[in-house]
Amino acid sequence: MFYIINRGNPNNHRVLNNIILYLKGENKSYCLLDIKNSFLKFFFTKLNKNDFIITPDPFVSLCCFILKPLSYRNFIYFSFEMYGYTKPNSGIKNKVINFIWNILQFCTILIAEKIVFSNELRRNFYIGKYPWIKNKSYILENYCTKHTSLSEVSQEFKNKLDSLINNKKTWVSYAGSIHPGRDIHVLINAFDKAKNSNLGLIIAGKDELGIEAILKEKSNPDIIYLGNLSFQEMNYLYTKINFGFMDYSNDYLNTKYAAPVKIYEYLQYNLGIICNMNYAVQG
Repeated sequence: MFYIINRGNPNNHRVLNNIILYLKGENKSYCLLDIKNSFLKFFFTKLNKNDFIITPDPFVSLCCFILKPLSYRNFIYFSFEMYGYTKPNSGIKNKVINFIWNILQFCTILIAEKIVFSNELRRNFYIGKYPWIKNKSYILENYCTKHTSLSEVSQEFKNKLDSLINNKKTWVSYAGSIHPGRDIHVLINAFDKAKNSNLGLIIAGKDELGIEAILKEKSNPDIIYLGNLSFQEMNYLYTKINFGFMDYSNDYLNTKYAAPVKIYEYLQYNLGIICNMNYAVQG
């Protein structure tokens, strides 16, 4: 049995979702656990010595190690984020947060049977810090697949989106986490100034910026926030737009050594890409 465990629904994680599809295709038994919303289910789950645990989260791995002490024998850690390197190491709060995540990341790397990185840069970085992980580290690039049939998208959502973009404008979209580090406010301001142009902007994702309040102050009706979309809805959105937007800082190792799924999403749907000169697009 493969236990795929995450803080949040594993089905909502692009790359974990691909692992799930692979296990389905191979007729492997698996169980999805959301430790954040179903901690008791995780706590009472009985693991056998031949079971595998897969997680991308050091916090989850520590819980597994403490509560399921035998699980580390078959523990596969997918290192999709460089925990401890996602925030600037300045100010007491950020330094404490980074220190804690670095400790969790080290403990996870120590106990994992296999460690999977998203690219060679990240793997080499951690091998440089911990040379002893070389023989248990692997690379699985963050490719996503167009696995979702558009027939799975509700007709209600299709009608809603089609009615919003039924004009002949050129549409740009950002779909992902909405927080200050993504410069979404800069994008909105630029499109608001271009309200009489042939351009429209669609934003979708989990809002950590107060996007609806920001849009109320803008006068361009062609700046649209769709809320947090499912994978199926996001894929349908990609078939209706012309360009995808992404902005990754070169200041943090987590984004400097990135292999973002978003690039592959845009390319798979033949979208133009509007982005800053981050290392991910420079190759």
